[in-house]
Amino acid sequence: MRTTVLISSAILALMHSISFGQLAVDWEFTPTGAIISANISGATLAQNLSAVIVKPGWQGSYADQLKPENVKAAQGRNGDLVWKGVLHGDGVSVAFVQKAMVKRNELLMGYEFRSETDFALETLMLRCFLPTDGNAGKARWVAFDEFSLEVFSGTFPEKLPERYHLLTRSNLSWLMWVLPSGHALLFDLRESNLVGVNLQDDRRFGINAFELQLHLLGGKWRAGEKVTSKLQLQVLPESEAIRWERKMQDAIERERTIVLQKSAPLRLNSVKPSAKSLRRYETLEVKVDLDATYDNPFDPEQISVDAETISPSGKQLRVPGFFTQDFERAKRDTGRGAREVLRKVGEPYFAVRFTPTEVGIYRYRIVATQFVVSQEAKAEWRSGTNPKATTLHFVSCLTTNQGEKKQVSSDWFTLRVLPNPQAKGFVRRGKFWHLQFDDGTPFVPVGLNVCGSGNNLSAYERWFSAMRQNGANFARIWLFRWNMGLEWMPGDGSGMYLGLGKYALDNAWRIDELIRIAERNGIYLML
Repeated sequence: MRTTVLISSAILALMHSISFGQLAVDWEFTPTGAIISANISGATLAQNLSAVIVKPGWQGSYADQLKPENVKAAQGRNGDLVWKGVLHGDGVSVAFVQKAMVKRNELLMGYEFRSETDFALETLMLRCFLPTDGNAGKARWVAFDEFSLEVFSGTFPEKLPERYHLLTRSNLSWLMWVLPSGHALLFDLRESNLVGVNLQDDRRFGINAFELQLHLLGGKWRAGEKVTSKLQLQVLPESEAIRWERKMQDAIERERTIVLQKSAPLRLNSVKPSAKSLRRYETLEVKVDLDATYDNPFDPEQISVDAETISPSGKQLRVPGFFTQDFERAKRDTGRGAREVLRKVGEPYFAVRFTPTEVGIYRYRIVATQFVVSQEAKAEWRSGTNPKATTLHFVSCLTTNQGEKKQVSSDWFTLRVLPNPQAKGFVRRGKFWHLQFDDGTPFVPVGLNVCGSGNNLSAYERWFSAMRQNGANFARIWLFRWNMGLEWMPGDGSGMYLGLGKYALDNAWRIDELIRIAERNGIYLML
């Protein structure tokens, strides 16, 4: 690596040349910390990366890191390149510290901005440009949002389109543009603390470039308020860019996909209860590792998993099981509040939940039942060649020579249930059409028609906590296509769409988590 000071009447710059393989990357900085250009093998990867404070209504800028008259900065070096200074103009003053570290084909940038005055702004943004010359109609871009698990892509237009915004998002994880040569510049935005991303065609404004805008703050900026951001740029040769893009596509597809079908001889591999001893009205969950053959695990006419239970008093109860998938919540502060998504944990499985209402020893076992339909019956039902092969025929043939019923059971387990004096039991309808707990205590609901949050569990945490603090004990929640719905028509819902008759397992988990949040706050739910 070499460091060269380039001096001219117009600019003082630092250039770093980094070689990896047969490639050499040049990063050219101004004395104020802006990047004039990033070049590789004679091709420009990006130009004029700088911080800009834009006036309300896009009526010009207070300060631009590229304009020396708006910036007072001192540049030093202590392992990393460091710039300290002030962005100023029209009565606005913002102190900043910027660090840059170059390693191989990567450039790591860290920014800290602190306003010294109160003022209104359209945006504080980091922006850079890709020249249209040689790239319009040839270069392409691809963007990934790891939170919404979405992929966006396109070719930079040959001519100015009617809609000059090529991409507008509240947040992104990565954006990469690929030059006609195959060389690519990858923007890692995961720690950039963005409130918005725009990719646009600036020929709309008479500038022959495509512009990437990374928005950090908008509206009001209070004196003393600090804004931080990290930006990682990585230059990739063509083969690495293709490999990276394919890797990201595969990772998102794996996260989006839940395999529902299975084809194996019926077998109970393991039965794992959550506890051997519980207090009355606490919930037992039994996880079942099951091999079987089915196309739809939600269809009890194909596969069912149940628990046969015997209470201490001798009552027998069959508890239906269900197919489920574990998730974990991931949150990210976008600068406009936390954004939340779910991430899969492990593989899907069958489970049974049971809440004991008696004190003493329960006995239970797991029973799995598989209905195997002959290939002839399946073909008739799917093709419609047999007018009698209706859905009802498909089900009824299970008990004829066209199908077969198989069943397997676990050993018997015991569950010791201890007294729980503080538990009142379930809320049920009383003798005189009032609501009461199992112990006879009246239940008087005081609460709100909360409706929905658009799958945002954090909102329920805030709302239920506030309700508890104000004496509420009840909430009505709507379950519909954009709020924890389990089924909807294609393209008209929010969640992991698996098809009609196949339930959205991410939203099913959200409902479970909603109930846990409500329980922690003493809120009873009407769903």
